[in-house]
This record gives sequence, structure tokens and C-alpha cells, in this order.
Amino acid sequence: MSMKPPLDPDEIIVKANYFIPGEHEEAALSNIKKYLSRTVLQDGYKRVNQGDLPFLPESRTMTFRLEITKPELPLSFKFKEKLGLASEREKQDILTDKYHNRLKRKRADIPFEIDFHFRTISIQNGTEGYEIEVIARPVLLQQQHQGMLDPNEEYDVKSAISTTKQRITKYARRIEAETFQEPHTEAELLDNSLGQKYRDILRETEYGRTAIQYIDEGDSSFQRDHLNAALSCYIHGIEWVIIDYLKRTGDKDVIEHEKSDAGVLYKYSNLVDGIRHNTPASQRTISYLDRVNGAERRWMAHHKEGSTLKTDVNTLRERLLELIDELFNDQLTDQTEPVK
Repeated sequence: MSMKPPLDPDEIIVKANYFIPGEHEEAALSNIKKYLSRTVLQDGYKRVNQGDLPFLPESRTMTFRLEITKPELPLSFKFKEKLGLASEREKQDILTDKYHNRLKRKRADIPFEIDFHFRTISIQNGTEGYEIEVIARPVLLQQQHQGMLDPNEEYDVKSAISTTKQRITKYARRIEAETFQEPHTEAELLDNSLGQKYRDILRETEYGRTAIQYIDEGDSSFQRDHLNAALSCYIHGIEWVIIDYLKRTGDKDVIEHEKSDAGVLYKYSNLVDGIRHNTPASQRTISYLDRVNGAERRWMAHHKEGSTLKTDVNTLRERLLELIDELFNDQLTDQTEPVK
């Protein structure tokens, strides 16, 4: 039997980004961290990095590690130690074996270590708050680091990723954080995923964040070959990108217009018309978006037959990213620097 390759950290380490409003004051950050700490500690973790000291700025990082009781030396070894017959190497070997036994009894699918990184930011509507980056490493990966995994055995990597994502989502909900980027692994992201610079710009507004959610959901569906689901998400992503752009430029707030006038309903074609003239959108992009309006009906009509082509969906996705680049490129240089 051939040995399995080692676990790739990019395939099992889970990351996510959230936002929680709050004044850029040490007391506000302290309250967020205290509530988050209480939530995580209830699940059997302990904080391992240095705690915050009085009269010093709040730390921007918290690290929690699964509680594993410190192993004790057996009485037989203690007796040998008193007689001067025990070596330091023997002592470390005994403690390591005991630690491994306790780590092995832990669930392999839950997080072993969780990092929370806080950054002060201000989004476009003026709301101050904290972006929270979460990085979680499952127990299964820690067991590999400790050389405890048999390369000939099968391990439930999917369960480790899924359960770790659920834990992160639970903590975010407990502190009522807004999702900037859903829990994911690096391996799940496409090579040509939405660039961080544009992701940061879209995060500034409610409509932009809605666009990100559809794009990320589309990418997840595309990775799993759920082509019709990805197709629908990318089309919605195009719509929300345009809605966001129109509001930012002061042209119109499509959503509020629909709410205030029952006779108004913006369709896909109306939104494309909104960026057809006097915008950075290229004629090539507009022409493609026009074709999508007709192609969408064909794609959806064949939903039950499963005849949507992966190349068609990927092309749509590429055009969506190009549209974002064209509409928001000018804002990169004008983007407000985050408060530090």
C-alpha cells in the first residue's frame, strides 16, 4: 500500500473575515475581546498569548488553544529522579508520549488553535469598527505536526474543515459580527478569485458586501461543479455590483427607488443600461452583459437537463471580475486609508 501524502495546510486551515461596529477606543476593543473570550473559553480552550497589561494599548491579536491537561510524571520516574538515575531525555520522552496520548483522544475535527486578529477600519458610510481576521487550525493538522498520523490510514479531512467552519461561524454570531468573508480554506479559492484590493472596496458598502457574498457563493458552487447554482450567483453578483456602483456615483439608489415607488422594478437589462454610457465600463463588457440577458433564459431553460457548460460559467465569472475592475479601478487610488 502506498503512503498517502501529508495534509496540505492550505487545504485544512480555515480562515474568515468579519466586521463588528465600535468606536476606535481601547475600551470598545476590550469589550469585544472579553465577550469573544468568554465564548471561546466555554468550548474548552485557553488563551495562550500574553494577556493585556494595564495602561498599555490593547493587543490586536488573541490566540486560543484547545485545553490539554499538562501531563504528570509517573511515581516510578520520580523515584528514579531522586536517586539520580533518570535523564532529562527520558523525562521529555515520557511527557511527550503522555501529551500525544491526550491529544490523540481529542476530536480530530475541531479547531486546535484559533487566532483572532483585530484591525481598526472605517467603512464608506462613516461607521467605525473592527475587522476581525480568524485563522483556525484543526486538531487533525496538529496531530500531523506531532507525527501522530499513520500515512497508510484515511482521515476525515472534510469533517475537520466543516466542523472548524461551524465553530468559527458560531463565534461570529455570538458577537453579532457582520460577515466580510465566509470561512474558507485557501485551496477552496480560485486562482483568479476576486482580488483583495477590490474586496476591500466592496466591503465599504452594504450593496458591495452583498455582491461579495454572491461572488463567494458562486465560487464555492463552481468549485463543486454545481454549475447552475454558480451561474445564478454570478448573475446576481453582476446586478449587485452595478447597484453598488450606481449608488456610489450618486446616479441612483436602485433599492430605495423600488421601495418608494411600487411601480418601479429594475430588471437585469435596466441595470446594464445604467452603466451603458458615461461610465468606465468598456463597450466589450457592455456587449457581453447584453448577451448574458438573452443567454440567461437559455441556461435556465436547460436547468433540468444539466446542459450548462462549465466554460460558459467560467467566462461569465471572468467578465464579472473584469466589470469590477473597470468600474472600481479609479477608486483604488482614492480609497481612504484605514485608521491605525
